[in-house]
Amino acid sequence: MFKRSLVCLFAIAGLLMFGQAKALDDAAIDRWLVTMEELQAWGDRQDELDEEDFQADDPQDFDFEQILAQTAREHDEVREIIRRNGYNDVDQWSSDGGRIFHAMMAVQMEVSPEMEREMEEAIRELEENPNIPEEQKEQFRRQMEQQMERIAGMFADVPEEDRATVERRMDDIMAVME
Repeated sequence: MFKRSLVCLFAIAGLLMFGQAKALDDAAIDRWLVTMEELQAWGDRQDELDEEDFQADDPQDFDFEQILAQTAREHDEVREIIRRNGYNDVDQWSSDGGRIFHAMMAVQMEVSPEMEREMEEAIRELEENPNIPEEQKEQFRRQMEQQMERIAGMFADVPEEDRATVERRMDDIMAVME
């Protein structure tokens, strides 16, 4: 009984120590960017790729990691490019891409003090406008607050280390994403 408990304890400790994803670093971003540049060159030569496959009707439904993984699974050449650039498998590459994209969006969507001031100013102007009925003012106010909460909540799970690394490398990332 004691042995079994001890083995379980070590297994749990191992999962806690090694189960968490390593923070994004410059090397991971560099490898992903080089891979994406090569994939973009490959994509430019493809006739059957449709841009609609890489879009979503609602930005909240856009799953960059899933799109990357699906594209790789559908094309042998993509998997070869991924392997050639040091990835062990499609999931590792798409996971890095998903984390980079998510952190990039988190950095871009962060509510800055300037944005907060603009929102407060818009609410103040709304409140002071005598031509808007009170119930409509309340509806606008509620919608603005919900939108701000939605934006803040979409990226709340992005690790701060990922945000910091991606923010520092934003110009490089944006150059490849365009």
